[in-house]
Amino acid sequence: MVAKSIGHRQNERFSHASESQLASKTMDPSNPYSSPEVQNQPAQKPTKGMVPTAVEVGPIIQYAWEAFKQNMGVMIGASLVVIVVGMGISFAQQAVPPLGMIWWILYVVSLVVQTFLGIGLAQIALKVARRESPSFENLFQGGSVFVGVLVTSFVFGIGVTIGLVLLVIPGLILLVMFWPFYYLLVDGKSEMFASLTDARPIAGANVGTTVLLFFATFGIALLGALACGVGLFVAIPFISVIWATAYLAMSGQIRVQ
Repeated sequence: MVAKSIGHRQNERFSHASESQLASKTMDPSNPYSSPEVQNQPAQKPTKGMVPTAVEVGPIIQYAWEAFKQNMGVMIGASLVVIVVGMGISFAQQAVPPLGMIWWILYVVSLVVQTFLGIGLAQIALKVARRESPSFENLFQGGSVFVGVLVTSFVFGIGVTIGLVLLVIPGLILLVMFWPFYYLLVDGKSEMFASLTDARPIAGANVGTTVLLFFATFGIALLGALACGVGLFVAIPFISVIWATAYLAMSGQIRVQ
């Protein structure tokens, strides 16, 4: 009798445990043969306050334009420095024999200087998109992320180039699916090659928007070039704010709609 009573209580505990486990699972109503899925699973934790968010092109451009108008002076001034310095190094390269020692030295100088100033310009654009108060000095404050940006951009650039040379499409896919890595590094949200992993879900939630944004910014640059080239001095900094806005919106850091 005692053994039967103990066995009966064990069966009851087992039965209650089984019912509890089954109660926490649900079947897909659209597929009666699907495996049960556990409800209330913990959501994927955002990385440093970032949550991949689907956004549309129109609100991104509109938000970026409003933010750009409020900081047009510092954006145009910083972009002018980047453009003038880049043109100066390029003219110096053209003045020496190609592929010679001096040419390669100038190439390395151009790579380092343009990367450094590009980081500063991107950081200013991020401040503009966040509706903060950027300053011209921010253009020269990208040293803390310089190595990560330089190395990762170089490796990523090789991958994109190989993809473009081979079949074109693979290179374009890499650009569309991983472009946020640059802003993740500049923004201090990720490190080195981890930025590529973190960029994937952000871009993956906005593939169509990213493609349309490439066409839209290309059109803006073309219009700037058609305006006797002078329009580029406005188009280039505006495009910088557009992509900074896109990164922040797609990673859930700001709302544009």
